Amino acid sequence: MDENELLDKGVNGTLSLVFDAIKKLNRGEKHLKLNCDNCPGQNKNRTTIQFLTYLIICNYYETIELSFMIAGHTKFSPDRNFGMIKKLYHKSTVYRKDDFVEVVNKSSPKGLNKVQCYEEGKGFQYLDFKVLERYFEKLPNIKKYHHFLFSADNLGVVKVKEFVDSSWIEINL
Repeated sequence: MDENELLDKGVNGTLSLVFDAIKKLNRGEKHLKLNCDNCPGQNKNRTTIQFLTYLIICNYYETIELSFMIAGHTKFSPDRNFGMIKKLYHKSTVYRKDDFVEVVNKSSPKGLNKVQCYEEGKGFQYLDFKVLERYFEKLPNIKKYHHFLFSADNLGVVKVKEFVDSSWIEINL
């Protein structure tokens, strides 16, 4: 997608792309595990938590695990894949979106990096996920937690914990 086609680089843009990928790529999986960096603008915010709660309520998944890297993380597997793209990108001439698609496709010898193109927004639906705030409470102290668990067995409730070895705390949204 050309940069000028993405209406919002914040939470709505990010979640619109995530939701589109879920709808296109899910082949009946019932458990989703997400690992994110700690970017509060795009990833770690109340709208993302509310969106994942929505996915459980609407039966997209039975469970969703969401984990955030602690500050100062250095080993994050998606960063490795972006690093492969970046390395080839700096050695390439990129004038058009097609040039960038070629860089991404060639960046990983094992085909780990894949491109999903949206030509002039065709096939992509940009959504305003902030509307979910009408239906869910805000998660207090969200920035202090690094692990979140959503389950169809406990609709509307998110389990949170600060660290991997902390105890789970249940919060009703």
